[in-house]
Order: sequence, then C-alpha cells, then structure tokens
Amino acid sequence: MQRLDKIRADSLAYDEEAFARRLSHPVLVSQHMIRGELRRVAKSRPESGGRTMMHLQGKDDMERIPVTHERYVVLRRRIGANPGSPLVLGRESDCDVVVNDYSISAVHAHLYIVPLLGRVLVSDENSTNGSAHNGTLLEPKKKVMLVDGDYLNFGRMGFVFFRPGAFWRYLNDAFEWPEE
Repeated sequence: MQRLDKIRADSLAYDEEAFARRLSHPVLVSQHMIRGELRRVAKSRPESGGRTMMHLQGKDDMERIPVTHERYVVLRRRIGANPGSPLVLGRESDCDVVVNDYSISAVHAHLYIVPLLGRVLVSDENSTNGSAHNGTLLEPKKKVMLVDGDYLNFGRMGFVFFRPGAFWRYLNDAFEWPEE
C-alpha cells in the first residue's frame, strides 16, 4: 500500500477526466481500523497456516479508529494472473491485492471487476476474521456490488472504495459522501 501524499500532489496536475484515464483502476483507501484485540488462531484451522490472528471485537463491534497515515492500493491484477479470474485480496505475496496484516487471511476476499459495466463486486472467501460492507458482515462467497464511498472491512482493516474519478474528487476534497 502506498501513502496518499504523493498521489494527492499529482492529482492537482490533472482534471478529473485526465486523472481517471491515467489511473484507470479502482482503489481502496485505508482510513481506519476496527477496535479489538488479536489472539492466535487455534490449530484447528489448518487453512490459516497458523499465521492469521483472530480479531476479537469489544461491545462496539464496528468502532472505527482512524489510521495515522491514509494509504491506498490499486485494484489490478498482478503480472501473469489469469485475466478472467477475480482479483485475490489477502496477506500472501502472490495475491493481486496484498494487505499485510495479521487479521487478514492468506486469501481473504475476491474482487470481481466488470469493466464494460464499470462495476466491482466483492465476496468474502470464508476468511478467519470476516469481511464487512458498510458495517454489515458479508456471508462467505456471496457477492456484493460496490459503489464509490462504500466502507469495506477485511479483518480489522477498514477501507473506502473509489473508482478513479471519485478517487480524484476525494483527493481534492470534492467527494460527496453517500447518505447513510
């Protein structure tokens, strides 16, 4: 994940349309973490490889703690990946979207990009700590369509989804947040 500082400065050199042509992929912006504590997963979950930590949440299940520095990750395939397959979000280095945090499973979620329709869908892949869309836990393998400004949680990590034009507006303090 990269810090927003440089791309925010770069965005000032472009209008929204030129920036969107240049970036051309949706992004996730890391804005917050979910309050809770980490505990080692019991050995009964061999699929975790013993490295995923269980994220235990307190009374306020989705209490958000802002991150010190916002970071972003571009949603695109790694070199050599099958163009017809979904993007894989996880902790392992061979994932398309790598989120290096102990609450993220090796393969945590899939992101389905439908370029002709300009749509992106997400599904949890039966991860240890689950995924949430706008505060609602996702059922494993069930796809949910994303719109600009949607909040996503993977494990304890919180992100906001943006397509390129909306990302430019966000970087330039012009994004209109959807009503909750």
